[in-house]
Amino acid sequence: MQAVPHVSVCIPVYNGERFLAETMRSVLDQSYRDFELVVLDNASTDATGEIARSFGDPRVRVAANATTIFQPENWRAAVRLCRGPLIKLLCADDLLHPRCLEYQVGPMETDPGIALVAARRHMIDEKSRILVPRRGLAGLTGLRTSVEVARRVVRSGANPIGEPGGALFRRAHYEAVGGWHPERRHAMDLDLWMRLLHHGEFLGLPETLAAFRVAQQSLSVDNEAGVYEHQRAIMAELAASPHLQIRQVDATVGRVLAPTGRLRRRVLFGMSKHAARRDERSTDLAGLGQVRSRTGERIRRSAPRLRPLPRRSPVVADRARHEHEAGQLLQRPADPGVGEEVDDALLLDDGSDETPPPQARQVVGQLPATDTQ
Repeated sequence: MQAVPHVSVCIPVYNGERFLAETMRSVLDQSYRDFELVVLDNASTDATGEIARSFGDPRVRVAANATTIFQPENWRAAVRLCRGPLIKLLCADDLLHPRCLEYQVGPMETDPGIALVAARRHMIDEKSRILVPRRGLAGLTGLRTSVEVARRVVRSGANPIGEPGGALFRRAHYEAVGGWHPERRHAMDLDLWMRLLHHGEFLGLPETLAAFRVAQQSLSVDNEAGVYEHQRAIMAELAASPHLQIRQVDATVGRVLAPTGRLRRRVLFGMSKHAARRDERSTDLAGLGQVRSRTGERIRRSAPRLRPLPRRSPVVADRARHEHEAGQLLQRPADPGVGEEVDDALLLDDGSDETPPPQARQVVGQLPATDTQ
C-alpha cells in the first residue's frame, strides 16, 4: 500500500487534450516531491484519458466518470479522491511554477493557524506567453486575518485572491465548510476562500507561482455575466456579516470598482483572442508562402525555353542600365524605424511598478518574480 502523500494536487478535466500534458508536466516537475497528482476525467470524448494515463509516474492517479457530470460536481468529486491533508485544485489548462509547492507547503506545515495560502499568477495565452504578469493579491501579501481579507475583497469588487491553481488549503477545513458550492459556479473559488478563513488566517505570497490561461473560448458572455453576479452576491454577504466589520466606505468603493473589474476581464480575454488571431494569420501566411514556392517551381519547370537575345541587343543594354540603377538604390541606408515591429503589451494596473517581461516570455521554468507590496 502506498504511503499517504502530504499534498494532493487534483485536476478535474473535460475534453482537455490540448493543454493537459503541459499542465501535468508542470505539476510533476515540482521541486517539492511528497505529493500525488489526481486526474479526474469527466467522461471526455477526446484523447484526455489517453494523455492522462500516458505518464509513467507512480505519483499519478487517473480516474474517470462513467458519464459527464456538472462541472462543480466534478470539482467536488476530484477533491474526494485526494488522500493528502493539503489540497490544490488545478484547472486542466493552467500551470504551476516548479517551486510552487515548495513555497506554499512550508508555511502551512510551520503554522497550523494558516487556513489558506495563495500566490500571484501570470495571465498567459494559448501559447503559454505572458499576457499580463504578476496579477493578484494587491494589498494582501503577508499574514492577514479574515477581517482584513474580507475588507480588501469587498473593496476590490472582484477576486483579488485568484483562481484555485494559485492557492493551497487544508482538507479538514474544506470538509468542515462543505467544499465547493455548486450554486456559486462562476465564483466557487472566492466563495470557498472566504469560508475557509473562518478556520484560520490567510497568507499571501509575493512570488508569482502559477499561471492562469486565458483561451479564446474560456469565457462566454453568459459566463462573464455569471461571474459578475456571483461575485456581487458574495460581496453582499460579506458586507452583511457583523463578524467581518465591513465598513461602509469599503462597500461603496467596491460597488464603484466592480464594473471596472468586469471591464478588465473583457480586455484580458480580448487580448488573448487578438494574440490567437495573430498566430493564425502567421500560420496562414507561412502556408501561403509554401504554396507560392511550390507553384513557382511548377511554373519554372513547365515554362518553355526562350531563345537567347542577340549579344548586342538594345533590350539587353537597357536591362543592364536598370539593374545598375536598382543596385544603387539598394545600397542606400534604410530610413530609421522602417520594418521594425512594435508590439506594446497592455499591462493592467495591479499596484506594482515593476516592468513587465517581454510578451513572448515562457512562464514554465522562470524564477519567481517578487515585489515588496
